Amino acid sequence: MLTGMICFSQPLSIDILVKNEVARLANPFLDVFFQTITDLGSPTGLVLCTAVIVLGLIYAGRKRESVFLGFAMLVGWGVMHEIKNLVTRPRPAGEHLTYATGFSFPSGHAMLSLIVYGFLVYLLLVSGRVTRKTAAIVSAALLIFLIGFSRIYLNVHYASDVVGGFLIGGLLLFSAIRLMNWSRGRWFDSWE
Repeated sequence: MLTGMICFSQPLSIDILVKNEVARLANPFLDVFFQTITDLGSPTGLVLCTAVIVLGLIYAGRKRESVFLGFAMLVGWGVMHEIKNLVTRPRPAGEHLTYATGFSFPSGHAMLSLIVYGFLVYLLLVSGRVTRKTAAIVSAALLIFLIGFSRIYLNVHYASDVVGGFLIGGLLLFSAIRLMNWSRGRWFDSWE
């Protein structure tokens, strides 16, 4: 019933500024680089990544974490689709350098990449098995940033779509981790 009720089809001033500046970077090498990077945040890439992590967690006896990662991914996917259908923002005009369908806000690549890769880094950090915590955090942050930036470079999202995706994804990631930690001793006790 609320579908399409909110629409800001005109890009923000900052979106135009960023789009014009990013367009100056265009070259064939970066086209291929960002098309490859964006695949790491694609639905197929993220579902495969999530499945591998979930199976690894189950194998390692960390079933609670596997449930919450899957839960965070599914909730994120649902929230993303509902917001896209509520806002109905068209994608940027001009040539798109990768395949993209549907509405533009928020960037699902940015949002879901933050949830999946952010959850993975959280699990690595709390496991105590990562000796170079700073390197893990910086690597994940760089990957997440590059996936978001790739969507702007490839002209399938505005900068505000990506920032919105990061903000919503961060909120969902934080909520999933808090809920997972809160659930210790309350749910799934027979699993561990």
